[in-house]
Amino acid sequence: MIDNLSSQKTDLNSLANKKGITNVSLNHLKNLEATMLDEVFCYAPTLGRNVYFIIPTIRLQNFGFINISSSDLISGGGGGDSNELFLAQISGKATFVNNELSTPCLSNVLETLLHNNDLLNEMTYMLQQFNLCRTIHLTFYEKPLSQNNRYGEFVKTSKENVYKIYLDNNELPKFSKEKIMSIIFHEVIHAHLTEMFNNRGSDWEHEQMTKNYLFTAVNSLVKFYPNCKDYANDIILSGLTETNYFKRIPISDQNVILFKANQYKNHTYGDYCK
Repeated sequence: MIDNLSSQKTDLNSLANKKGITNVSLNHLKNLEATMLDEVFCYAPTLGRNVYFIIPTIRLQNFGFINISSSDLISGGGGGDSNELFLAQISGKATFVNNELSTPCLSNVLETLLHNNDLLNEMTYMLQQFNLCRTIHLTFYEKPLSQNNRYGEFVKTSKENVYKIYLDNNELPKFSKEKIMSIIFHEVIHAHLTEMFNNRGSDWEHEQMTKNYLFTAVNSLVKFYPNCKDYANDIILSGLTETNYFKRIPISDQNVILFKANQYKNHTYGDYCK
C-alpha cells in the first residue's frame, strides 16, 4: 500500500521541490511516491473482502481509480465472489459522484475534473474522496440560477447523506472553462465542509474557504489551465466577495480583482466552449 511506503519523506520532499510543488501534504507525498514506482500494490476494502491487486503505475488515475483486468488479481483473502470481482473490474465514470448535467459545456468541464490524471491535484483528490465514501452520494444537476446572480448551489437533502450540486445552465455555459471550473471547485468545497463539519451554513463555509482552501483552489485551477496563473486568484476570490477576507482588501484592489475575474466571463481571456 502507498500508506506503508512513505518512509523516505525527506527524499519525497526533495523530489516535490524539484517538481515545483510547494505546501506538500501527506497525500501529495503518497501520490508523488506512486509515480516513482513501476507497480503499486493495491487492495479494495470497500468491496467487503481483502481483494488484492498489482497495478502498473501508468494505469493509475483519479487517485486510485484504475482500469482493472482479471490478470491483476493476485490473491483474495477470503476469495471474493463473482459480484465483488465484477465490481472490482469496473472502471471509468466515478461510482458515487454522478454527472446528470445535460449542457455539454458544463458536463465536459466536470468530466475533466472527475477523470483528471494528475495525481497531485488536490481538488481532484477532494472530489474523488466522495467515491471512496460509500455512505455519501453526490450528484451534479443543472438549473437556472443566474437570475439571482448565482452560478452554483450546494444542497444537503433531507435524505441523509445525499448531496446535490446545481450549476447554472443559463449564463454559466457562456463563461470560460476556467470560470466554470472555479464554480465547481466552490461547490465541491461546500460539500467537503458539510461532510467534515455537518451543516454550519454558507457564511461559515465561505470563511473557511478563504482561510484553508484558497491556495488549494487556486493551485488546482492553474494545474488545469496554466495560462490563467496570473488571474487564478482573482477568479477564485470573485466568488467570495462577502467574506471578511475579501472585505479587508482595499476597495481599489477589490475592483482590480473583479475586473480581472470578469475578463474570464466576457471572452477577453480564457478557454471557451465552442
